[in-house]
Amino acid sequence: KALLGKHGAQVWYYEHKTRAYSKRMAEMKAAMPKCFAAIELHYDGYAPRPAASGHHFQYRGAKELAAAIRDEFQRRYPQSSARRDNGIMKNMDKNGAGFLRNARGWACLVEPFFITNPAEKAFFAARHAELAEVYCIGLARFAYLKG
Repeated sequence: KALLGKHGAQVWYYEHKTRAYSKRMAEMKAAMPKCFAAIELHYDGYAPRPAASGHHFQYRGAKELAAAIRDEFQRRYPQSSARRDNGIMKNMDKNGAGFLRNARGWACLVEPFFITNPAEKAFFAARHAELAEVYCIGLARFAYLKG
């Protein structure tokens, strides 16, 4: 929150304690402030193959937002390979779709690495400020495109 705020982002933090997904999404939507754009941060874990690697950025209606963040991420970390769809993934019903559907502005779900991958976890452990910059630069480019 502090790292993104340093770059001018207004950060809203939501932590749920509700197990029922539909109720949790309703609570999140009611609590979420209206905004130009929203990003949900995910760091995948993959138990069947802990060494899985790569990134992707999910969207529902904001493909340009996902692409702007992906482009900055790939510029900054060229060694990272996209997991699928060149790093851009339309999400209508997978994990995170509730956030993308209920966001009160343009929305993107960012998944820059697998936290179960020891090499990726170590590489990004000290790069939280860089990742915050990636998200802010991507948002700024998207805002410029939208005028």
